Amino acid sequence: MIALSVKNENGDLKEYQVDSEIVKGLYLTYDLEKVIANSQNFGVLLNEQLGKVATKIKSLKEVSIVTIEVSADKKFQYFVGNDLGLEALVKVPENQMPNNIKEVVLKAYHLIQKSHLVSKIQMN
Repeated sequence: MIALSVKNENGDLKEYQVDSEIVKGLYLTYDLEKVIANSQNFGVLLNEQLGKVATKIKSLKEVSIVTIEVSADKKFQYFVGNDLGLEALVKVPENQMPNNIKEVVLKAYHLIQKSHLVSKIQMN
């Protein structure tokens, strides 16, 4: 098991559990118990009743968490770091990571960059 230490919204250091690394700065969690634990640690609200696929992006200071809920027992998360290997992500084959998921991951990555840029501008 891989676990990352990440600060939540309150600034507390929490463990984020992952199942595998896709590319630098991008991790996948597909084990339901780990997704639930990560969601509790980082304030991601999960749907109890699903009629369709739900996608949520939770942006923290340096990372984003993309949660995709297919059904009550099938949920997975992508952990997107500010060190995401963009060139490597583009090269991941469609059958391993569909383009629509890549688009959501890129959106989550850009949200981190925006918040990172805003804090740099405010510091000057």
